[in-house]
Order: sequence, then C-alpha cells, then structure tokens
Amino acid sequence: MIAPGDVESLLGQAASARRKLAAHAQAPPRLQRQLDIALRMLGDHAARRCPQIPYHTVALLAAAVLYFLRPVDAVPDWLPRVGLSDDALIFELAFELGQAGVERYCAWKEISGDGLLARRKRRVRPH
Repeated sequence: MIAPGDVESLLGQAASARRKLAAHAQAPPRLQRQLDIALRMLGDHAARRCPQIPYHTVALLAAAVLYFLRPVDAVPDWLPRVGLSDDALIFELAFELGQAGVERYCAWKEISGDGLLARRKRRVRPH
C-alpha cells in the first residue's frame, strides 16, 4: 500500500523519472504523457491542491511511478524497442483503473485527457 509519506518521497525522485524517460528515445508518446500527468497529479496531491482526487487513483499512479523507477523490471529497460514495454503496461493499468480520478484531475487542471487511455472498441452484445 502507498502511504502519504511515500508520495512525498516519490516526488523527490521526479527528476530521475523524467531523466530516465528522456534517455529512451523510443519511449511511447502515451507513456511520456502518462508519466507527466502522474507526476503533476502527485505533486498537486502532496501540496493538497486537489482534494477531489480519490486516494485510490493517487496510490495507483504512485505505484506506477515507483515501478518505473525500479532498476530491475520484468523486461530490462536496456533492451531496444521492448525495454519500456512492462513500464508502459503498468501505466496503462494504473490509468485505466484510476480513470475516474484521472478524468477529474484533467478537468480540474483544464488539460486534455485525450490519449491518456487506450480506448478499446466495445463489443455490442446481441439481445
């Protein structure tokens, strides 16, 4: 579980997370945007500027950033073209599970939430 103190500690590593992402020239654009939004939301949460964001969303995004910062991943980051695939998957899951909070945050900040979530086609069920 992510405690409030963990979020503040994590924010001390925000520059490291941004440098790590910048070092990967082939990082997926959605991952870049998700990391940026996650760090912004965590910063606003720690500064107590956005009380309407569920802690569930904050914890999910904090866990995704913590995973991203881990030196040992399921797929090593140094592998060309696939090194960030596990990190991207973790961010996709965090943003999907915390979608309501992410959408609320984007609306509050007046920023577009377009492209943050993979939109799946919904199947139409026959009656």
